[in-house]
Amino acid sequence: MLFSSSSSVRTMTTRRARRGRLDRDPWTRRAVRDSPGIPWHERFGEALGWLQHWYAAQCNEEWEHHWGLKIATLDDRGRTVTIDLEETDLQGHEYPRQDVNRSPYGWVWAWTPEKTFHARCGPGNLTEALALFRSWATGNTL
Repeated sequence: MLFSSSSSVRTMTTRRARRGRLDRDPWTRRAVRDSPGIPWHERFGEALGWLQHWYAAQCNEEWEHHWGLKIATLDDRGRTVTIDLEETDLQGHEYPRQDVNRSPYGWVWAWTPEKTFHARCGPGNLTEALALFRSWATGNTL
């Protein structure tokens, strides 16, 4: 769209510059500041892609019939991630409980009881929860 006045062009340029600094979570409409410059959907795609590869590596025609992973919603608009570690390289490793509470909608909790990785998170923190698992898993396997 072409504008006739230079102030309109300046205004549009300023708006675009502002949008580039912060991503907005599409569900909560809140600003996401954890990875500036990388759109939220690319961060999520990378985290989910890595998790898919990790899951496929565990499948041996038996493991997937007894164990697996689950991502679900909580009643407070948050998310839950449960990943079975039984019969994986991670089964003997513990993830010390970590609670990060930034705001009513910005929080992540993670821990590993009984050979299971658990994470609970706010509505805009699923990528962060998956990134915690990825970081821990890659640091504890060869």
